[in-house]
Amino acid sequence: MFGLSRDEMMGRSLHDVVAKPEDRNLVMAGYPEFASTGRGRVVNAITEVTARRGDGSFFPVELSVATFRQADRWWAVGAARDISERKRTEELLTHLATTDSLTGLLNRRRFLEAGGAELDRSSRFRHPASLIMFDVDHFKTVNDTLGHAVGDMVLSTLARVAGETLRGVDILGRIGGEEFAALLPETGIEDAAYAAERLRAAVESMEIVAGKMPLSVTISLGVAQWEGAENLEGLLGRADAALYRAKEAGRNRVERQE
Repeated sequence: MFGLSRDEMMGRSLHDVVAKPEDRNLVMAGYPEFASTGRGRVVNAITEVTARRGDGSFFPVELSVATFRQADRWWAVGAARDISERKRTEELLTHLATTDSLTGLLNRRRFLEAGGAELDRSSRFRHPASLIMFDVDHFKTVNDTLGHAVGDMVLSTLARVAGETLRGVDILGRIGGEEFAALLPETGIEDAAYAAERLRAAVESMEIVAGKMPLSVTISLGVAQWEGAENLEGLLGRADAALYRAKEAGRNRVERQE
C-alpha cells in the first residue's frame, strides 16, 4: 500500500507516512495524552488522513487505532486502509448529483445552493451581485424539426460558449430544459448588462453544424440586480420577468429589470 518493503516500514512511526502537516500534527498532538491516559483524538476512532507512498505520491487512508496497556505503558495497534477507490466513487456520485449530465454545468439544485451561498457572502461584505437568465430562442422548433440530438448539441455548445464568455468566478448553471442562469458576484446592473450583451453576441456568432447544414441560434436574456434582502429565488423571478420582456420585444436581445 505504501510502496515500501517490510524492512523499510519496520521502526517507523505513524507520522512518518502521514503526508499533510495538519494530519501529522493531529497524530503527534495526541502523543502526550496517549502516553499518560491511553486516550487521544485518533484512538478508538476511524480517522481519514492523507498518506505518502514511497514514490512520493499521495493517497487517502482510513486509520483505525485501538489501545492496550502492558508493563505499565500504553500501547497502540492500528490498521490503515487505502480508500482511494471509495473516494473516487464518492467524487463521482457528488459530480452526478450536482452536475447537469448534458452540459457539464451545475444543475438547478446545486446552482441554488452555490448561488445562495454567494448571496450570503455578498450580504456579509455588502457587495453587489447580479443575475443573468437566458434561454434559446425558438428551441422547440429546433427540437421538432431537427431532432433532439441536434437540440442537445445546441445546448452543450451554448453551455461551452457561456463558460468561455463569462468570468471564472461567475456561477453558471442549467436550471431548466433550455434555461440557464449566471450569478455574477460583485457586479452591478450596468456591468451585468454589458456581460449579457457580450454573451448574446458570442452565441449569435457561434458555429453549429447539424449534419452538413450550418445552424445559427440566438438567445434572449434578462438581467436583474440583487436588492440585498431577497433570496436567490426572488432574484431569479425578476430576471425571468426581464427575460420574458426580451422575448416579447422580438428575442435575441437583453432586457434589464424594470
